Order: sequence, then C-alpha cells, then structure tokens
Amino acid sequence: MGKSKFKKFLIIYVAILVAIMLTFLIYVADSLVKYEKNQIDNYIEGVIKDLKKASKNNKIEKYINTSEIKVSKLENSKTSINEGFQELLNSENITYKLNNEKEHIYDVYDDKNLILQLHLDGTETANRLGLLNFTKWKTEKIETKMEKGIYTCNIVVPNNYEVYINENKLTEENITEKVQEEGLAQISKYVEIPYLVKYEVPNLLKEPKVKILDENKNEIEFKWESKTITKQLQVEKIENILQAKEKLSGDIDILKIAKDWNLYLTDDLNGRLHGFYNISKHLIKDSSLYDYAYKWATGVDITFVSSHTLQNPAFTNEKISNFEIYNENAFSCEVYLEKNMRLKSSGRKITDTMNEKMYFAYYDETKDEKNNPTWKLVNMQSVTK
Repeated sequence: MGKSKFKKFLIIYVAILVAIMLTFLIYVADSLVKYEKNQIDNYIEGVIKDLKKASKNNKIEKYINTSEIKVSKLENSKTSINEGFQELLNSENITYKLNNEKEHIYDVYDDKNLILQLHLDGTETANRLGLLNFTKWKTEKIETKMEKGIYTCNIVVPNNYEVYINENKLTEENITEKVQEEGLAQISKYVEIPYLVKYEVPNLLKEPKVKILDENKNEIEFKWESKTITKQLQVEKIENILQAKEKLSGDIDILKIAKDWNLYLTDDLNGRLHGFYNISKHLIKDSSLYDYAYKWATGVDITFVSSHTLQNPAFTNEKISNFEIYNENAFSCEVYLEKNMRLKSSGRKITDTMNEKMYFAYYDETKDEKNNPTWKLVNMQSVTK
C-alpha cells in the first residue's frame, strides 16, 4: 500500500472513530438529559414551567379546562384567565406533594391552597447505557382544584370602614365573620362600638385593586400578607387616669367599683343578700355579670368563704392602668389592688390580690326619656403576666 493510500485510509479511519465517539457522547448526553428530566421532581417542575409559558402566551387552555374556573362579578372585566394563571404560577409559594403513589397523582399548592392536580402516566420505562433505568413520565390530565377561583382575598377591617374591590363597594353579602373579643362583645350589647368584620372575595383572577376608607372617609394605607389585608381597631391607649377621663362621658369612680366587687367576693360588702343589692348598682340588670353576682349571693359557694376580718388599711398597692378607650361610651382598664385580711381561726394574715381587666359601658338602664346613663361594669378578665 502506497503512502498516499495509507494516509487516506488513516484519515477515513480516524473520521469514523471520531463519528462513533461523537455519536456515543451525544447518546450519553441525551441519556443523561432524559434521565434527569424524568426524575419526578424535575418532571413536575417542567410541567409547571410549561404552564407558566402557556399562560404568558395566552394558551393556558391547551393544558387546563378553563370553563371550570369561576369568575366573580367584582373582577375587572379586562383581566383574562391567562393573566390570572400567569400571576398565580409565578408566585414564590408554589409547591407540590404526592397525593396517590399508586395512581401517580400529585397536588400543586399555592401556599396552603390546593390549586391543581396532576395525573401522570408512569407505565413506560427506559434503560440507557445498561445503567440508567427510569420511568418515562407523561401527563394524562391536569385538573383544577380551585373551589374559590384562582384568587381569593380576605380583608379584616372595623365595621365602620368602607372597602372597595376594583371600584365595587363591598356589602353585608361579602362579610363572612364578625370578630370581637369577649369583653367588647359584652359591651356591644348595651352601647354601640366598632368591631371587626372579615370580608371574603372569592373567584377573582388576580390581586385586585383595593381602596379602604376609614370612618371619616379618609383613604388609608395597607399591606398585603398572604392575600389578606388586616386593619385593627383604632383603640386609644392611655396610661394616666386623668387623661382617660377627659375622653369619656360622665364621671366614674373605678376604684370604688373594683373594691366593692372584691369585697363582695369575700362576703365583706355591706347590704342585704350578702351585699348583692349594693354591688348590683354597678351592674346592668340581667347581664351575664349581674346573673353571676346573683348566683354568688344565693348559692352555696359563698358559705365556704373563710371567716376573717379586714385589716387597717384593708386595701394597699392600688393601681389603675392600661386604659383602652373604644369611644366616649366604652372603655376598659386594668385594676390591681391587694386586700389585707386576718383569718379568725388561726390569726394568720393573708393577702387577696385582685388583678383584672374591667370593661365599662355608659348605659341608661331605665331607658326613659330623661336619658340618664351611668357607668356600668359589664365584664372582667383576669390579667396574667
């Protein structure tokens, strides 16, 4: 064989080897790509990525039956379902987890809300390079699981605020809950005070335009947190009793009421029926606290109070603090005092401590034309430090 022929043969041989090597490398690379792509986490993330791309290109209907998506009448008419899915799927809160291993069903969540269900086909398997065994996943169908639509917003505000969603004013129909702590719930039976209401607006497509006006029709600022806006009651907090009284109707001797109640519970209050007719002057007839006081005076428990005498002074370390003014006709404050007693049986000195949050309402119990309201104790809650 001549040199030229050998050289030509060598070139062809090397080219063939290079082609075989390139083919093998391409096959290896393709095998690795397919292997990685068909790892279940990577496959599901790929499906979500395809959904994002489809919604951006207004083609989400290719994957999802959008006829099942409800749309609220409060939604902006210019907003499309594709826009809604684009905002939803680009959220940082998108997660997924296995629902049914046997049937290869996976749930997709936005935060804690189930939004989609992926039904996968895992019947086909593959082997590459004699080493890589994997399932070749396919998507059978994607079901929507949005009982309240793509976007549901919750807004918690005082009941005297106005809320607008996409320029539509919310009404009683949109209120799902009225929120009020126990002490204020008791007060609201007798005087009008603000309370919190929760609006729920389901079946929106994306975060709506929201406007909130306070009781003076001033627009207020707010922040979204997990599709929720919360504005607490504007309660005026005052520490000084003199400043607090300037905000309130009429006059009240808080310490007198607190001491009378404390004396009543140890059967030390003067008056008929263990002092009930004296303590009842501070209460609203037929209220929960009034009923409790009457049962105390007429029940057996009061007879188990240890026999004792009051020391001089009977009360020490008296303190009234932490006023919360709900309006001129309702407030609460914390009362601390120590009652000093001596047991008759042993002569031992004991201290009865009172530390209560007391709720008051300015209320006219007679409901006559004279309209002569007075301050009444309507509820008490123990203060724990």
